[in-house]
Amino acid sequence: MSLDSLNNYLLKVAYDGSKYYGWAIQPDRISVQGSFKEIFDGMFANDYSWSVAGRTDRGVHAMNQIVSVSIPIDFNEERFASVLNRKLPDSIYIKSVVRTNEYYDIRRKAKQREYRYFFNDVSSFSPFIANYRYFLNFEKMNFDKIQKAIPLFLGTRRFFNFSSSKKKVVNYERTVTRFKLSLKNKTGYFTIAANSFLYNMVRRIIGTLFLLGHGKIELPFIEELLNSKENMRTKTILIEPNGLYLWKVAY
Repeated sequence: MSLDSLNNYLLKVAYDGSKYYGWAIQPDRISVQGSFKEIFDGMFANDYSWSVAGRTDRGVHAMNQIVSVSIPIDFNEERFASVLNRKLPDSIYIKSVVRTNEYYDIRRKAKQREYRYFFNDVSSFSPFIANYRYFLNFEKMNFDKIQKAIPLFLGTRRFFNFSSSKKKVVNYERTVTRFKLSLKNKTGYFTIAANSFLYNMVRRIIGTLFLLGHGKIELPFIEELLNSKENMRTKTILIEPNGLYLWKVAY
């Protein structure tokens, strides 16, 4: 069936990533995509098309993930959201549904993704939020150094050393349009927005900034990591995923 003859929708989705091995389907592992596919297959057989704005990794959460779908049934938007929320597990929630005139390949259509990484001082540790925040010792962290390093990541840069291996990647350049650190009462979060992100890019950037804040590397080394054509990934840190959220998508 042609996509033009289907009914097209954009779903705004929130999910608790700690329950899943990421967005993408993996053999014998629970995924967000797999949860959707089971429902879509049951409702529409193979008569649907869909795409997602960002393929989050294991343990990464989403506040406003965007899923584009074309289906053979003409649903009212609120009705479609209600049906999906009844069928989906409690760890996934459809926040809204918007009808579109055409099918959006949202992965290609999205112009910008914004992630946030939340962290707390160890003094506020709680097992009830351990899956949703990263904990560190604020007294041992030099946040002034981190603030000085943040502008180095802005603009179009080659982020090879701030990514993890992916055989299909041919271009490691990405354009970071916004990057800031917000701190208040021994809590904090990073906001980073770009046209798109490499695999593990956000987690490697933040992990390496915490290395800087701990005094284990200095500011010139950040520049070297960004400018070097050598593989220096082992000099960076891949921080835990529990504090990371896909915050919003612009399209």
